[in-house]
Amino acid sequence: LLGVLIAGHQGTATTLHQTQAFLLADDVVEAIGALRYDEVGPGLAAEIDKQMPVPPQYKRTVEADPKEDISETTDKKGKFRVKIVKIKVVWEGPGEEERRTIRLVALSTKVDR
Repeated sequence: LLGVLIAGHQGTATTLHQTQAFLLADDVVEAIGALRYDEVGPGLAAEIDKQMPVPPQYKRTVEADPKEDISETTDKKGKFRVKIVKIKVVWEGPGEEERRTIRLVALSTKVDR
């Protein structure tokens, strides 16, 4: 019975860490959605770290791809621009579990006509 209780506690702790890591990454996705297209660039990671600190047991990296993907709009009257931002949150699992990682990708888009 004690083994079942311990396993249940470890499972709950893992779920809590996964949820917290997802929320730390999702906060960045939401912040990027609120930015103008030209605000998403090389200085984004430092600004996110400054404005949105993470608890010490987590490590979050934010990487804005310096190149943008540009394609024609479907009506051929403009350009569709996309910047990709990769977000990774890492934490150590409870006990002897290995390192855990959550990865999300955010897109910033703009249409030039």
